[in-house]
Amino acid sequence: MKNETKIEQDLIITKDDVPYRIIAIKNNKFEVVNIYTGEIKLLLTSDLETEYNRSKKAIEAAKRKFQQKNDFFEPTAHWVASFHKENEALSEISIQTAGAIMTLMLYLNIHGDGILMINGEPVTKQDIDDILGVDDKTSKSYLDEAIEYKILSWTRQKIEVPITFGKDKGKRKKISANVYTINPEYICMGTFPNTKTPFTRVFKTKAKKHIEFLSIEARGFLYKLLPKIHFQSHYITNNPNLDLRKDKNYTYFKNIEQKTLFANECLNIYDLTQIAGKSKAVVDRYYLEFEAARIMLKDGMGRKSKFFVNPGLLTRNNFNCEFAVSLEYIFDQTEPSYSEVRKQVVESKKKKSPIVKKKSSTKKKV
Repeated sequence: MKNETKIEQDLIITKDDVPYRIIAIKNNKFEVVNIYTGEIKLLLTSDLETEYNRSKKAIEAAKRKFQQKNDFFEPTAHWVASFHKENEALSEISIQTAGAIMTLMLYLNIHGDGILMINGEPVTKQDIDDILGVDDKTSKSYLDEAIEYKILSWTRQKIEVPITFGKDKGKRKKISANVYTINPEYICMGTFPNTKTPFTRVFKTKAKKHIEFLSIEARGFLYKLLPKIHFQSHYITNNPNLDLRKDKNYTYFKNIEQKTLFANECLNIYDLTQIAGKSKAVVDRYYLEFEAARIMLKDGMGRKSKFFVNPGLLTRNNFNCEFAVSLEYIFDQTEPSYSEVRKQVVESKKKKSPIVKKKSSTKKKV
């Protein structure tokens, strides 16, 4: 094998019953991604040689078999881990800044070391303005608050950007710019910090599509709710880490069938107003945005309403079962009402909707 060989085909192999996706072969070692956690590591080729040298047909068969068992979670999909740090940063930051964080976390890359990127290039201040759909002053206030609470940081670096007009169009040039990095103690993608803190994984591609037309406040409210998602039921609860199974010999879904579950402390609409720090009318508006975008639904009416999230977008740790699959199916029954979401955001006159990132130019705010 060569010192470094890039793997074009999407190869999924296992070691100790853990599935890995091979990225490359470096110095007789496999660089792999743990499909369950997103962690990147090196494995000795001697451990995986047999798996790697199987015929293409056998590899594809193994891959199909694994994906059939785990199709709901799309094993090759990229996701971001948002850690549940119960501290002042999550409760004290403004809902607008939380919305900016919820949006920007989707611009992390596996090999990016926490740097926010677009198409493999660090985002500039102008990029962030475009991503958030706000002006320079507004986005700066969000960034300043995120930096104050140590969720975000920046360093001044020389980066290359494409020249998009003039006689040098197509070439690249170096500019001095702020490079923005997310603190891995809060959010990360790729190599995990040494922590046992529970986390919610957010699927990048799906999340971008579903939150695209949400107001910045609704995004921030969603970010503040991430630690409250119960790992089995996907409801918004006060006890998100409690195993609800009375009979631990069976799955959560089987316990549902047998009616052997502990009570789940689900949060109602008034509990949600406390988390958001907003009135019921405002939180109702956030919910309507979530519902239209197929992010959240509610069960029941009035004070007895319970809220659950789409596990196809947001899910806790490695949890996967028949219940999660059936729940995701409910969300898939109706196409997302993006036009209705857009209408709500425009009528609210709070913030304009995010716009599609424009092509880079040589004139950029840094």
